[in-house]
Amino acid sequence: MKVRDIAQSDSRFFLKSEYGPLSESWAAMSFSRPQLKTQLVRRYRQGIDFIVYAATGGPETHEPEHRARLLSILRIDLTRTYPTEQLIPKERWDWAQEHYPGQWERSFGVVEAWNIDDLPLASEIAPDSYPRIGKHPNQGMTLELNPEERQALLDLSISSVPLPKRPALQDALTLDALRKDNLLSQEAVRIAELVFNRVDASGTVQQRTAPIRTAPSDLILRVAEMLRNVPLICGLCGGVIHVGHVNRLLRPSPD
Repeated sequence: MKVRDIAQSDSRFFLKSEYGPLSESWAAMSFSRPQLKTQLVRRYRQGIDFIVYAATGGPETHEPEHRARLLSILRIDLTRTYPTEQLIPKERWDWAQEHYPGQWERSFGVVEAWNIDDLPLASEIAPDSYPRIGKHPNQGMTLELNPEERQALLDLSISSVPLPKRPALQDALTLDALRKDNLLSQEAVRIAELVFNRVDASGTVQQRTAPIRTAPSDLILRVAEMLRNVPLICGLCGGVIHVGHVNRLLRPSPD
């Protein structure tokens, strides 16, 4: 399997520095800087884009064969973060806190993951992005690969990583999974269309000037994730709301 086999024509790839590849014993995208979540929420499109792990070249990457190499590619669920200790085995979390106290306390759940075969040198595939990922202001953040680097990445061979089930981790939605749930899909599309209508009307003069609004490109998936909350509580009145209820007043709204 090649990277191009899992990518869409407009998929973007975000480079992230790591100390090792994604594995069954650490099946989470962990981070230390809160700003990373803000950055990804603004730029990463769920179900379309990918995170690429690149190992550091120093001794903090314990396995010498991993140093300065491209390691893994993953899709993440941006709808929520978790305490990392809830997503990985206790012995791994204890080891991390012993060697790197205070780091990686929050994590995104991983939806799908692949390790890169043959571990190519990161500097050969991403000669512009890799040297900058460890420098201010990019430490602990991500960098989008430029078009030339993206093209080089697409030709790399990858192998799927099996992801263990963690009790704390709710399965993240993919577009394929959403299509199989007709009720959830219809409700998510309905709400997303109403939100996009408001975005289209933003700034126009009606009886008043409509406020400026924006919406992310993966809005349908984000709405669907929110609709899976149990119980589903209205953020305005605190009452319980119901997906697909016959009474429209009890259904979720864009507000």
